[in-house]
Amino acid sequence: MEHSFIHTLKHNISQPENIWLARTCVFLCTLGLLLSGCINDEPSPDDLLRGNTPPVADAGPDQAVERGATVALDGSQSFDSEGTALSFRWRILEQPIGSAAAITDPASPTPTFVADVDGLYRVELIVGEIVDINLPANVPGAGEAGASSEPDEVAIFAGAPGPFTDSGNKLLLDGLHFGTTLLPMTIGGDANLTAEAWVWINNVPAATALIMGKEGVFDLVLRSDGTVAFQWFLEAGGGQTGGLPLSLQTWHHLAAVIDRSRSLAFLALDGKIMATATLSGNLNTNTLRFNVGGRDGSGFLTGMIDEVRVTDNVRYTSDFDPPLVPLLADIPFVENFQNSVHGLWHFDELAGITLFADQSLRTNDLFLVAQKGFRPLTRMLNARINHRALVLGNRIWIAGGLNATGQPVVQSESIGSDDQVKADADLFVTARNPTLVIDRPTGLGDGEKDFNFSVQTSPPISELSVSADTLRGLDNGAGAIIGTGISTGTVNYVNGQVSITFAPADPAPTAGTLRIIAGGLTAVDDGSGNLFINGLDEGDITGKVATVTFPAPLTPGSIKVLANTLTANFFDTNGNTTSTPTGSGIVSGNYNETNGRVDVNFNLAPVANEPLRISYNFTPNSGISDHSLTALQDVNGRVLITGGTDLEGIGPIGLNAAARYDPTPDPTTISAVGNLNTPRRFHTAGLLNNGNVLVVGGESFDGNTQSTLNTVEIYDASNGTFSDADTSLSTERRHHKMIALKDCNPNEDRLLVTGGYGMDNQPLASAERYNGSIFQSTGAMKKQRVRHAMVCLPDGRVLVTGGIDETGRILRTAEIYDPGSGLFSQLESQMVFARAEHTATLLPDKTILIVGGLDFLGPHASAEIYNPDTQNFSRISTSNMAFARYGHVALPWKNGVAIIGGGNTQGQAIPLVEFYLP
Repeated sequence: MEHSFIHTLKHNISQPENIWLARTCVFLCTLGLLLSGCINDEPSPDDLLRGNTPPVADAGPDQAVERGATVALDGSQSFDSEGTALSFRWRILEQPIGSAAAITDPASPTPTFVADVDGLYRVELIVGEIVDINLPANVPGAGEAGASSEPDEVAIFAGAPGPFTDSGNKLLLDGLHFGTTLLPMTIGGDANLTAEAWVWINNVPAATALIMGKEGVFDLVLRSDGTVAFQWFLEAGGGQTGGLPLSLQTWHHLAAVIDRSRSLAFLALDGKIMATATLSGNLNTNTLRFNVGGRDGSGFLTGMIDEVRVTDNVRYTSDFDPPLVPLLADIPFVENFQNSVHGLWHFDELAGITLFADQSLRTNDLFLVAQKGFRPLTRMLNARINHRALVLGNRIWIAGGLNATGQPVVQSESIGSDDQVKADADLFVTARNPTLVIDRPTGLGDGEKDFNFSVQTSPPISELSVSADTLRGLDNGAGAIIGTGISTGTVNYVNGQVSITFAPADPAPTAGTLRIIAGGLTAVDDGSGNLFINGLDEGDITGKVATVTFPAPLTPGSIKVLANTLTANFFDTNGNTTSTPTGSGIVSGNYNETNGRVDVNFNLAPVANEPLRISYNFTPNSGISDHSLTALQDVNGRVLITGGTDLEGIGPIGLNAAARYDPTPDPTTISAVGNLNTPRRFHTAGLLNNGNVLVVGGESFDGNTQSTLNTVEIYDASNGTFSDADTSLSTERRHHKMIALKDCNPNEDRLLVTGGYGMDNQPLASAERYNGSIFQSTGAMKKQRVRHAMVCLPDGRVLVTGGIDETGRILRTAEIYDPGSGLFSQLESQMVFARAEHTATLLPDKTILIVGGLDFLGPHASAEIYNPDTQNFSRISTSNMAFARYGHVALPWKNGVAIIGGGNTQGQAIPLVEFYLP
């Protein structure tokens, strides 16, 4: 497989749609035109009057200093996008008790203060524009007051420089957030354990706070009385030890140990074993991550932590000298220590960095959780692109998509309120019948030796066999069995004995194929000369004679004899597809992987009026992409999953399958519901006020013919079935966008559909609304758009950004839809970057975060903010995502935005989830 973002787009866009990529290449050749003026009647940015954009404050990185140090603050990276001169206003928001710290020259971009007391200092910077009151009246911004920035904060910790000389940087804990690993830690079960760290605590938490631990396995906690405890959780019960007083504002070494050889758990403070307890039983095991400094639902610590190491061995058995050098990963060939380290963090990287590795030779997964802008949140269990996600209560549920190798993802997963990822129910397609019974072609008599059989399966199969019943016999009700391939057959109805002698001219049944049926009981040929009834050996096959005894008495006429001797298998012993099937009675055959067609030529005809059977297996956990998720309005918080694509490059495109996710049971479930009337992908689905779901447009395939749909279906949530709606779209659409206007205004009940590809594979400018019964056209957008973004604005209107137009150009333009007038108006300002396949998300401060996407140079790591008050876009220049990405999902989460998955610059799906904190 190619690994480029263009290849991934080719895979996920039907072939005719690739024209926009080719046109994008042409666009490179006309770059000079874009730089010098207008194209396609789109105004040049230089000709547009823009409103005033507020400046951006940057208070600099967090710092750790010694007590008494002079702290140098630096706001010189603050900026104004129009280049206006800035004023500076610094102030201390929080400082330790007893501190007399004051900022010198708070109007300077680089003031100082003295950190005179150990503890946390929170400092705020606001910058404002210095406006020239003598500006001409026709200059943008003239006559306006200078705009001020949003405040930016910096945290400074004063205290001992580290637990030992040259200990390097520490993880700073601000009392509001905590750190978590991005990868699960697999420690647990009957393993030993040593968890150790150097900690510096500023003050006692109001509630018990986690120092470090793995939820449900072990915790090292600081209680509200200032004592430390070690807690562990066993498969049956648990225990704890500790209650050690911990002096504040000084470095301490803590070590929690489980020693299986002595059935002990103990806690050591500064190298002294202070508390012990007897332990028996295995630790819990789970896929949760390792946390430092707190956990959702607990108090959070204010202070510092350094040199964290978790191993599955006993490092300390008695009092010891705390290590005064950086902790090490166990080197190979050291007895009892090889490969024992599960986590090791030195925190020697620069403050604020997001993804890094250090001398532990492991990924240093913890991050500074108070950092504003983008930071890693967690790592999904599966890389994903073209997936879907929803916020369900206090967690995010993620389903479907393609993984890094381009295959549909089977497993769904969820991000909990503690930002940890857990595996969830498997997502599979169930709208398939594993056994098809095909009527035997007419006109074939018993004497014919050659005939053809063909059938087309849907979807393509992964394991297949074809059979015809050619050796058979029936009980005549008078104690005899008569049929094809049988010489004599007798039945004793009193004692249940059945005896059959096969015709001398015919071969005996193939081993393992003979079935003798008596009413509801079947004697099964085990392939070794025995016949079993309900698992009991009740008969034998010797040569051409078979005998079996059924429970007596038997009902006359109840015996039937079958043996399948015509079989075809299209898979070899290694599971590889074979174009010519193997099996008895087969002349030739063919299986088409693309369309699922099976053709078989037999050299022995089946018995007249008996059906042929084709049996096939499929991988039930096939996963899907390009589907839809809709949260239902029911007490269980269930989710409807419709359509999509289940296999890459082969198989039916546009599934008619639908399923329902139920988050309430433990474990959660995904179960099939009634099928869609029309298979579809690249569609949309929206919740109606009555709790039903409207499924709109998309793409379907009829054989090898692609069709773009204008059809609409309604899912009835009360009975789990789909029916065709009494309305349809005014034009066919796929890859369109749809938004529920009630998400913008609670008094609205309509759905808005915009853009997408039409039947001619060209982007559309048209839009239409569903009013509860029919779709009606509404005002058209000013530009044709596909792969654009839509988001509600605080005033109830809708912002539409970017996308691809009819020339294949990726757009910077944006426009606003007014539900009151039903019209679109183009904004005078434009996005900082052209974007398609990006996201737009409403932030708590009522601005819009626009993230990622791609332009003609590739995917973006950048982001920008749209301010509805000024109607301007401004780049977030102080923070980019760790990865450029497109085809991702962005959801409001914890006063910020979670950015989930997507494709990187090579077009590969990525597992990293990032968080934007405004």
